[in-house]
Amino acid sequence: MSPPQLSSRHSLVDRCHSPVIDPPLPSPLVSIMDTFINMDKSWMETNRISKSYVDGVAAFTDYAVHNLQKTGNIDPRVNKKHIYIPCPCTKCLNHIEHKVEEVQYHLYRHGIDISYTKWTKHGEEDEPSISAPKPVNATTEFVDDMDFAYIPTDGPATVEMVNATKDNFDVDDLVKFQELLLDAEKPLYEGCPDFTKLSAIVKLLNLKGKYGASDKFFTELLGLIKKMLPAGNEMVEKTYQAKKVMRLMGSGYKKIHVCINNCLLYWKNDKDLTACRTCGTSRWKVDNKTKKVYENIPAKVMWYFPIIPRLQRLFKIESISEDLRWHATRRITDGVLRHPADSQAWRTIDEKFPEIAEDTRNLRLGISADGVDVNTGNRHHSVWPVLTVIYNLPPWLCMKRKFINLSVLISGYPGNDIDVFLEPLVDDLHTLFETGVDTYDASTKDNFNLRAVVLWTINDYPALGTLCGCPYSGFKGCVGKGKRTNNNASKNQEDTRGRGGKIQKQKRNTTEEEGSSSQVNGQNGVYWKKFNIWYRKLKYWRHNPVPHCIDFMHVEKNVAESIVGTLLHVPGKTKDGLNARLDLAELGVKPELFAMQDEDKTTLPPAGYTLTNAEKDIFCETLHNIKVPEGYCSNFSSLVNLKDRKLIGLKSHDYHMLMQEFLPIAIRSIMHPPTRYAIIRFCFFFKSICSKEIILKELDKMQAELVVTLCLLEKFFPPSFFDIMIHLTVHLTREVKLCGPICFRWMYPFERCMKVIKGHVRNRNKPEGCIAEETIAEETIEFFSEYHKSMETIGIPPGKHETYENEEGKPLSAGKSSEVSAELFQKAHLYVIQNTDEIVPYIERHKQVLKTENPGKRIAFLENEHSKSFAKWLREEVERELAIDKESVSETVRWISYGPRTTSQMIENGTELKSRK
Repeated sequence: MSPPQLSSRHSLVDRCHSPVIDPPLPSPLVSIMDTFINMDKSWMETNRISKSYVDGVAAFTDYAVHNLQKTGNIDPRVNKKHIYIPCPCTKCLNHIEHKVEEVQYHLYRHGIDISYTKWTKHGEEDEPSISAPKPVNATTEFVDDMDFAYIPTDGPATVEMVNATKDNFDVDDLVKFQELLLDAEKPLYEGCPDFTKLSAIVKLLNLKGKYGASDKFFTELLGLIKKMLPAGNEMVEKTYQAKKVMRLMGSGYKKIHVCINNCLLYWKNDKDLTACRTCGTSRWKVDNKTKKVYENIPAKVMWYFPIIPRLQRLFKIESISEDLRWHATRRITDGVLRHPADSQAWRTIDEKFPEIAEDTRNLRLGISADGVDVNTGNRHHSVWPVLTVIYNLPPWLCMKRKFINLSVLISGYPGNDIDVFLEPLVDDLHTLFETGVDTYDASTKDNFNLRAVVLWTINDYPALGTLCGCPYSGFKGCVGKGKRTNNNASKNQEDTRGRGGKIQKQKRNTTEEEGSSSQVNGQNGVYWKKFNIWYRKLKYWRHNPVPHCIDFMHVEKNVAESIVGTLLHVPGKTKDGLNARLDLAELGVKPELFAMQDEDKTTLPPAGYTLTNAEKDIFCETLHNIKVPEGYCSNFSSLVNLKDRKLIGLKSHDYHMLMQEFLPIAIRSIMHPPTRYAIIRFCFFFKSICSKEIILKELDKMQAELVVTLCLLEKFFPPSFFDIMIHLTVHLTREVKLCGPICFRWMYPFERCMKVIKGHVRNRNKPEGCIAEETIAEETIEFFSEYHKSMETIGIPPGKHETYENEEGKPLSAGKSSEVSAELFQKAHLYVIQNTDEIVPYIERHKQVLKTENPGKRIAFLENEHSKSFAKWLREEVERELAIDKESVSETVRWISYGPRTTSQMIENGTELKSRK
């Protein structure tokens, strides 16, 4: 079947995406000017691909240049190509000047402003005009075949937005593209001044994604809006219809069939197979009872979101394209680690592969994968999203949700077979490195060959072992040391070979052979479980200094959980107990802590980390009474169980704040001082290494301090405390030195994205499909928000409050007043006024008055009197000056002399503050 014939509308679409060739200019300029003065300007309303429009643009630019030369504003000898004139296109509206060639390009691409009938910006004075004015925002793209005469203000931006998605349409789908262009220009209802049909749908979907509205609610909302609008409006009635539009303009996804045993993907050479060539299992779904095969219903499916078109789409937006070169154009290079571009890993790729370094637009990526349970209750079902982050962006953008792309969605737990699911992604990454892809750059208005490399993967510790193919638990569980990991097996201790060093509640019967170095995970002399896909497919992978990063978030969380569980002696979380004391006896260390066996009971002597009940109460009450600004962390009063003396329900970020801020405060007045000192040193290490700016020389000192800290901890804590998580801290400084600040390699932003992904699930029977459809819709809306500046992006959320640095704070509407003692109030007021520069002259005058009134008194007496009476004297003095001349006193002095207002809650600099009652 032959492809459908394209109308002139399609030809224009192709022309808008092809290079503009300057039309031949009419010959002598003088003759042009003579004819142009009496010329009809009706060419401005013709189709932009017509000959009359092309000739009119050429004559117009010559007319503008001639007038500039005639008025003497430019040198006549200057080449026409280098002359700047105001651009009258529908986007610039004569507010921006461009070179003549650029103006011609804009007029062909965007059309001329039809209301600009008097060319006063280009030298015309009183020449008559025949053409009638039309609205400024009108476009002339399809004047001949449109059945509506007025285009709303959103029209030009929406048309440009749709044009940017043309690459997503095949030749056979250009009819759908034509329909989208019509929707981009069609008013929402007759006479609508602001919205087209398409822009209204996009903005409503933006609100849906921003606030997480359900499909059912959104369908009812659309139906209500349609009834509220005038009759004959173009508003869609169902969520499905709105998402269908987004699906057409999005980059899409691919559903790839998978062997139910994760042996292979049915794609490329295997796409026509009906059974797995490895295990022989049917490709199709089989009823377990009747053994009936349901053909064309796959037994298992994975979702792949092609990464190449998503990376290319970023460069179509001028502002984002410029941000993607930030690392080369605006980054400070003074030897301080602030960004992955400052790291040794980035420089190593540049040195080994100069073809990557020569173009600053080539991308550096990071990959993260982890499981998330999308079903609650008894029907547990996990999916594994694989996320991609772009490191070329500035620090304040690169870890935002908007620039973290979902690349692969795996149903269920893939285990060591995750390489099978990563094949499409790694195949595209191989293409991006070896050959690159031709990409249009909106900021430079040219095409270039886009290439990309992956610097590292970011995962929690079990997923790290799954991706790289090495043990992540047991006696050789350190990915940094590998086979060289030192260990000491204990016959008394519970098995600590669980994921991430967590204790598994089962007894071990360890023999000498089982604990030997030749046995790793039950395999004789074999350390690596597989030759992972990263080394097999990406030739640059072996040059990455740290191919798989240790996730700081989970390390800190597990360390903090061990410390707090041991201090409060929480069952199941404490590292102290009978087995720990038996380990001490076996090792022959700390005999004062050996378990003492009586006739009917066993007594464990208190250690340096053992807290009495009174000390536990102080610890818990301190955390319970902590007051912090809103959004700083969770409300710790709801996380502390004062009755049972333990912490409950803490998330990873709560442990982060506990370890870095609150734990040193909670233990500062309790515990054995040397033990307290060691724990506080450990907390300071975690806080220091999380800095956003790190000096390389300081890292060596930090590592030396950590070694001393771990040695101090060994003096007080039992051997069972030092599991794999404690050990991994010694590798953190090395990774910072090679890869840059930790904030670009921890799991916090990816965990937030996974929470959003989990929220996409509306149909519990089809969770992966819900995630895929919602992801496509959100990606498309984020892309369109760059064209409609009135839309707020979903992936870069704004601050909760609108106060800024120099804006006066304001009390909350729900704030309640609280009584403050007069003495404390006076001290606070005095501190403020004495530290304000504009009050300094008043301070000197008051002290001089006191000296005059109290001759011969000592300085201490005068200072005491100054503190007591200055606030009252200042207020009276300012009131006296205001009575004489209101302009003589600044507003700051006027307000500060009056005294502070009282409130229990206030928003200041975008942060909600609460005073303690």
